[in-house]
Amino acid sequence: MKQPMPTTEIKVAASAEISPGAQLGPGCEIGPWSVVGPEVQLGPGCRLKSRVRLTGKVTAGENNIFQSGVIIGAREGEDQPGSSERGQVKIGANNVFREYTIIYSSSREYGQRKQYLREKQTEIKQTEEKAPVTIIGDNNFLMAYTVIKAGARLKDNINIANATVVGEEAEIDSGAFLGGLCQLGPGVKQGRLSMLGGHSYQRDDLPPFLLADGNPAALRGLNVIALRRAGYQHSDVKDLKNIYRQLYRSEEEGKLRQSQLQSLKDKDFPEPETALGEELLVFLRRDKDE
Repeated sequence: MKQPMPTTEIKVAASAEISPGAQLGPGCEIGPWSVVGPEVQLGPGCRLKSRVRLTGKVTAGENNIFQSGVIIGAREGEDQPGSSERGQVKIGANNVFREYTIIYSSSREYGQRKQYLREKQTEIKQTEEKAPVTIIGDNNFLMAYTVIKAGARLKDNINIANATVVGEEAEIDSGAFLGGLCQLGPGVKQGRLSMLGGHSYQRDDLPPFLLADGNPAALRGLNVIALRRAGYQHSDVKDLKNIYRQLYRSEEEGKLRQSQLQSLKDKDFPEPETALGEELLVFLRRDKDE
């Protein structure tokens, strides 16, 4: 979604509030009643429509579009006891944030999850807790009312439909798609070119190239359309289909639920014939907390 080249003039509406210390790149446009905090850095050509609020440590690359009512850098539950230290939000280039999208920089839930992980993994050396960093890559499209919680990491070319929630420390790989009214659980990883169907709750990792749907979500097959759009050949798709059939299908159960993914590490995996097949198996073999 390449944007037009910006002009060098910075346009700020009379009703907008730009704090001292905020850095605006050439060609930025700040709409009516928008607020830009003192630690915000905007690259060239960024456009804020009306009533956008950027607060805390927020950096954004060039040509990002923030539609009306977008909030970036807020601390979830900041008016309640136990709110954690404000983290950072790092945004790449050429992203579109539709109306009323919220990206949090910190939350009480983030701190609670980190404590849970420390208790669960007692062998991990205790270190001083660091403030979360929420990362949005390049060329992503977040539709209206999307919520990205603290510490989440999105790569590139991701599409998220309306009113979807991405949990604390969740990770979404490039080219993934999330339908409307979905929820990606805390710490969950969604693989490259995968798809989560609308109104689904994803509580386990979603491997690359696969489709999931339901509440809780279950695997439904390969995301063939995304693979073809990405330019992969029939041989690539065929290899992934063979692996999928051997790992996830049986005459008795049809499609296995994703809660059984962990046990697949102990199975004999089929030998992949393509780089895509190897990528899928590497994802499945990895430790969940990598």
